[in-house]
Amino acid sequence: MKVSGVNRDILRAAFVFILAVFIIAGCSDDDSGSSPVVELSNSVWVDQITGFSGQTAVRVGVYFANTTPIASLEVPLRATGFGFSIDSVSFYGSRLDPSILTESVVSDYSGEVLLSALAVQDGVAYIDSGQGLLGNIYFTLFSESRGEVIEIDTFSVDDATRHSLLYIDTTGIGEIVPEYFPGEISVLQ
Repeated sequence: MKVSGVNRDILRAAFVFILAVFIIAGCSDDDSGSSPVVELSNSVWVDQITGFSGQTAVRVGVYFANTTPIASLEVPLRATGFGFSIDSVSFYGSRLDPSILTESVVSDYSGEVLLSALAVQDGVAYIDSGQGLLGNIYFTLFSESRGEVIEIDTFSVDDATRHSLLYIDTTGIGEIVPEYFPGEISVLQ
């Protein structure tokens, strides 16, 4: 079948248009996690991602939003499932100013991670309102994790350490308990 010059140009233009649509759609994902937050609210959410058994350095983003300046925040998380380890936490790329004191505590044995931040600028405790990345948790998925769904939820400890999902407000409201949206790693292969 012979294609005329005009038909070839139409086919080429259609191909370029379809390719452009796929490229734009593929590039529109900014890899910042799927946010359930429609408007700015006090909330914490965790990525829902897919990984592969045997994969290392699996990055799961933890995000937060606050409607008023806060002095500090605490985000305790627990990963449940089988065949994984929590390797590390990074605050690189976080929306927190580098001068803000950040801390992470990882208990690989219990699958628990505590992310916290304390901000002091010119003697005033302060994390401005906004939303974005808090930090990334890195996992290793062992071969026995195949088919697992590793759930990442929050929890509370009501003992001497008293850890819970919490913001401390600077305007006098006091403690704010943000809404939480859990994350997960669906393990393939």
